[in-house]
Amino acid sequence: MNNHIKGAILAFIGAVMFAGKAVIIKWIYMHYDGLSALPLLALRMIFSLPFYIVVLWFSSSGITYQLSKKDYYYIVGLGIIGYYLASYFDFKGLEYITATLERLILFIYPTLVVLISALFLRKKITPIQVVAIVITYVGIGITFVPELELDHQNNVIAGSIFIFLSALTYAVYLIGSGELVRKIGSQRLTSLVLIVSCITVLIHYYVEDGRTLLGFDMMVYVLCLIMAIFCTVIPTFMVAEGIKLIGAGNAAIISTVGPLATIIMATQILGEPFNLWHAAGTVLILFGVFWVSKK
Repeated sequence: MNNHIKGAILAFIGAVMFAGKAVIIKWIYMHYDGLSALPLLALRMIFSLPFYIVVLWFSSSGITYQLSKKDYYYIVGLGIIGYYLASYFDFKGLEYITATLERLILFIYPTLVVLISALFLRKKITPIQVVAIVITYVGIGITFVPELELDHQNNVIAGSIFIFLSALTYAVYLIGSGELVRKIGSQRLTSLVLIVSCITVLIHYYVEDGRTLLGFDMMVYVLCLIMAIFCTVIPTFMVAEGIKLIGAGNAAIISTVGPLATIIMATQILGEPFNLWHAAGTVLILFGVFWVSKK
């Protein structure tokens, strides 16, 4: 298996695992009144932090490249812009809109990655990227058009703005990490960035809220632990390695399979609708992901 196919597979699986996060969050919001974005995000980060510390310890052994002061500043910036702001905006937006609509809006981040890379890094947009974007846009559009007609969603505009900001900050993170990962390695960079994000989230929580994170229902802790391991730790390393192998643009385009995975899980767990429009969109999305995975 060559590196291009391997990177595409890692980005694909990572996107699917990431997709489960929104479903878990919405399930908690539906069943536990009073829980908001910040305490859930703080719990997710607390459970994630030990894993990143361990991985950083092992991934740093034998590394000859020494981080400069500029590198540390860059890593702090990535941690704040990426997994802190992007995650906070995402959790906040899910307070107002469904997991399905959340994925519709987040889906635009691959386009933002490609456009920002072309504008500021002067990276050429390849024909296969253009074709893949068109196919996935059509597929996502067909899948989500019926969802836009739902009228039970509360404060859709506010929630949509939060999710758009999440997409924008995550796109910036993908581009920044794609440039730095080649210097220090995907595992080391991901660990450093997520450690910064964890610390930033906890500071935000205790400044804004100040209450202890103890006293929640046991199922909340179980779900946050699952979210930390299978929807955060494992997929972040997969996506980071995928970016290293195939580049930020291709990894971002492949990751548009995330909305499809969210729809499937949301229909089964949250009871969200699934019809022929969704099925037609599924076929186009899978075709687009397969196509962009080919050399």
